[in-house]
Parts: sequence; structure tokens; C-alpha cells
Amino acid sequence: MRGTWSDLVVTGKIIIPPKVIDGLNLIWHSDLVISGGGTMNREAAALGVPVYSIFRGQMGTVDEYLATRGRLVLLKSVEDLEQKLQICKWKRPARPGSDSPDALAKIVDELVSIMEQS
Repeated sequence: MRGTWSDLVVTGKIIIPPKVIDGLNLIWHSDLVISGGGTMNREAAALGVPVYSIFRGQMGTVDEYLATRGRLVLLKSVEDLEQKLQICKWKRPARPGSDSPDALAKIVDELVSIMEQS
């Protein structure tokens, strides 16, 4: 990456962390997430990070829910990529979920409910 996009690395538009970063912190410190689907997309949506899915299989219920609420954008074609993908600096809230606590709060509430039943 440093060789291919050296100008973007030098200007800080591409940041290569000095050490391995766990997935949640990687998502939180990213301006957007583009993924084939699954956990990373859902975590990004829960954190409020703009997320785009390029998954081509049968969409799961959670992903459909997030897409209908504008929390996850489906990219199905080159045209979608050109029309829907918004590359811009993400205005990160002070803490995860503070700008749109609904998804994160629901996840936490469900986990608490499960733990209380155990």
C-alpha cells in the first residue's frame, strides 16, 4: 500500500496503524466501512459509522432492517457505487451511540436480558 498509494499515505488520507487494532476500534476510527456483509457491517451500523454492503447472497433480517432504516447502504451495481457511496470525513460523536443510540441501546438491552435469564 505504501508503494502503490504513497501520496495518500504521506498526506494521511490512508493511515496504516503501527500495530494490530481490534475490529471495533478499527471501525470506530474509520470514516466508512465497505464490507461483504456480516458482523463488521452490523457493528458499524450499531456504532453509527457509515456502512456499505457489497454482499450478494440472500440478505439476512438484521441487514434488511438496517437497510430500511438507512443505517446500511446496499451497493448492488457500479451505478449504486457511483450514486450512493459518499466518501467524506465522518463526524464522530463523543462516544459510540451518543448520536443515534437506538441500535446500540437495543443490542445492549438484549444482551442484558439474555444474561438475566441465565
